[in-house]
Amino acid sequence: RLVRSLYGNLSKKVDGHTARTDTTIRSIFLLNNINYLLKRLEKSPLLALIQRCEPDFKSKYEADFQNTLNEYTKCYSSVIIPIHQMLEYDNNNRLSDAKLRDRDRETLKESFSLVNTAIDTIRQQSEQYIVSDADLRNRLRNEGKNIIVELYKNYYNKFAHKDFTKNREKYIRYEPRQLEIAIGKLFEHHS
Repeated sequence: RLVRSLYGNLSKKVDGHTARTDTTIRSIFLLNNINYLLKRLEKSPLLALIQRCEPDFKSKYEADFQNTLNEYTKCYSSVIIPIHQMLEYDNNNRLSDAKLRDRDRETLKESFSLVNTAIDTIRQQSEQYIVSDADLRNRLRNEGKNIIVELYKNYYNKFAHKDFTKNREKYIRYEPRQLEIAIGKLFEHHS
């Protein structure tokens, strides 16, 4: 009960210091603390004692960790949504590999702009957060890669070659490998 109370207090504390809608910072805070608590308990004889009274204690905390990790991964929605919208637009309008209509060019520009902004935001946010545990930091990076890299690669391969702008560097700022490297460097400044 004491450890459950601690988790409740952590949730209240983060809610008191952040906007309830800022799920990224809330998730990072809780992931850091749940991870710290689990690792410390695993190295302590206290875990065996707690599990005598509450046999499913560790699995509950691991479930809390996974739920919070799922909340964290929602920060990638801002990348996923415009990619899916562009893929749907292409399904409905069958974009040409030759000359594009004005509307199609503008839609591609807007899509790449939204994706670039979302990636930049995720990178900037990661500079604000400390994830001191190397295993957790790598897990967050791998989750990001699993969620976004393959989807972005398909998007890039489908649309980056199209002639929709004279200013390609403005709109096509990340090649798939660059994106994978960028995600692999999230939280790096605090290593």
